Formats: sequence, C-alpha cells, structure tokens
Amino acid sequence: LIGEIGMISILFFPRGRLFFISSMIILHTISYLSMGINFMGSIIILLLCFDINALFRKSIVYYDQDCGFCTKSINIIKSWNYFNLLSFQPLNSLRDGEKGFSISRLKKEIGLIEENGDIYYGTYAFEKIFEKVPVFYPIAILYKIPLVIYVADFIYDKIAKNRYLLSDTESCKIE
Repeated sequence: LIGEIGMISILFFPRGRLFFISSMIILHTISYLSMGINFMGSIIILLLCFDINALFRKSIVYYDQDCGFCTKSINIIKSWNYFNLLSFQPLNSLRDGEKGFSISRLKKEIGLIEENGDIYYGTYAFEKIFEKVPVFYPIAILYKIPLVIYVADFIYDKIAKNRYLLSDTESCKIE
C-alpha cells in the first residue's frame, strides 16, 4: 500500500523513484508468484519511469587536491570507475564562477557537474558518484530511501568539517 501511494510521489519527488518503483516491481512479482494474479505487464510500464539516461551520463568531479583525505577518497573512487563515467579535476583547474561553480563552496565540499549541466555539491554529489560506479550501487540505492539523504547529509557535514583530523596534512583546514 505504501508503494502504491508512493508512486504518486515520483512526479514530485524524483529522487525517490528508485525506491518506489522497485517496491512496486517486487509487489507485482510477489502477487504473481503467490496468488497467480498477473501484473507482470505493469513491470514493463514501471521500468519506463526510470531515468535510464542518468546511468550513462558522464560527469566531472571537482575536489580539493590539497586535502589528503579528499585525494585518498577520490583515488578509491577512481580505482572502481570501470565505465569511465566520471572524470576527476582538481579544484585549482577551475576559476571562480566557471561552469557555475563557487570556489569557496568547493573548498568546503566536493562538486560534480553532469553532461546536462546539473551541478551537485556534497552529499548530492556523492549520491551521483555512487550511481555511476557499480561497486557503490548498494549505497546509491540506500540514498534513494526517503529521508536517508538527510542522515547522509549530517554525516557528510561532520566528516567535511573534521577532514583535517582524518588527513596527514594540515592543509585540509577549512577557514
């Protein structure tokens, strides 16, 4: 029932699509297997609600190259970036205002720009990164559960503010 009601939200809450559409596919499959009610044709229609292009859109990630923690995190992501949907650029390769980015904000949080021009910072940038790297798909799915993004945002803020404690260099301090 929650999935059925939640389907209305995919019009107004696109980040919840994966959660609600997946729950409806599971519900229809269970109905078919347990009661023999054939809703399997609806699964094809539900799959059309996904933004399939988002899986293939290339993105550029901007990170603070002076921060040891940031550099280590990016190196981990680079090692799993099999489909090369992500390219990584250090912060010093960007001028303030270029491509719509704020350098002062990028010094505090990671930034990502997609091919279509959408810009994401912080937790939302990591959500997009996790959507593009297959190893991180389970985390990307967790991000899609309603309200989880707020918990992830809280955790990200704590890590971002204390990243100099997690790094070998003092240059990570945020002014």
